[in-house]
Amino acid sequence: MAYDISKVHIINNTLVNKVVLEERDGKSVAVGINTSDDKEFRARKEIIVSCGAFKTPQILMLSGIGDSEQLSSIGIEKLNLHDHPSTILYWKLKHPENGLAIGSPHFPKRKVGPAEWVFTGSVPEEELAAVRQNDNTATEPRDATRRANYEITIGYGPFGVPPNMKVPIDGSIISTGTVCFLPTSRGSIKVTSTNPADDPAIDPNYLSTEHDWAVLRCALRQAMKVMNTSTAKEQVECQFQPEGFDIGLDSIDEELNARIKPYSSTWYHPGGTAAIGTVVDSECRVRGVQCLRVVDASILPKPLGAHYQAPIYAIAEQASDMIAAAHS
Repeated sequence: MAYDISKVHIINNTLVNKVVLEERDGKSVAVGINTSDDKEFRARKEIIVSCGAFKTPQILMLSGIGDSEQLSSIGIEKLNLHDHPSTILYWKLKHPENGLAIGSPHFPKRKVGPAEWVFTGSVPEEELAAVRQNDNTATEPRDATRRANYEITIGYGPFGVPPNMKVPIDGSIISTGTVCFLPTSRGSIKVTSTNPADDPAIDPNYLSTEHDWAVLRCALRQAMKVMNTSTAKEQVECQFQPEGFDIGLDSIDEELNARIKPYSSTWYHPGGTAAIGTVVDSECRVRGVQCLRVVDASILPKPLGAHYQAPIYAIAEQASDMIAAAHS
């Protein structure tokens, strides 16, 4: 669907200090924004904040929107940050001269993208039942369709290499990304300054529940099973591993945990920091403030078992219909 953007005006290199609020008939109303160059832009109808799961809560808190005790001093936090943690394995190719990986001069000639989806899967229920006893946070409910709680992808190159590991980018290495969907760990965003140019302190609090460890262990085992099939072995010589952290199909939980802890990162799917039900209502309107909405991944109350691009497109489409209907 095409949209008429002839009336859209984009201001570059401009930072928003805060949303300007006014009291009208005893109610807080968003009337505009104040920018870093001390300009004020007034809204005729609404303010829509779409700055992402990190910056959206920062703007809201700097605007004075939140718990009064938290806002009484700098050091306020926004909880419920969720993200998809991941652990990537690397594999040495038998024939790098075939141009299967980035770094090879022959790779650009292959008509494939840099990565492909392999599958999504579910951790066996008996494994999750065992870890529930150690967690105060309940796992996500799953119906008869068994929601997927991990994903495995193939990357045609050494993607996501952590800083404590060296992997050659010469066309000899491919990777398997394992991602924990539906994590139960929750982090926080803390505003450390009244200056919006200062990044907030982000504590993702990854792997703070036994559930998330169990999901990544299961995903790693499945990835190694895939790469040890006869079909994969036609192309793959062996796993390229960091010294002292070798894992394989016979590895026990403790050995997998030892690999996961220093060699995991994010899949860059943060959300939840201005969630529906707590910060915004079902039409993305900020609770307690009129004429102010949030439309981005911040509003997701719980993590999704999917990549976020398509769901956020859907949220934007739905929100645009709501906004249009409100002013029709």
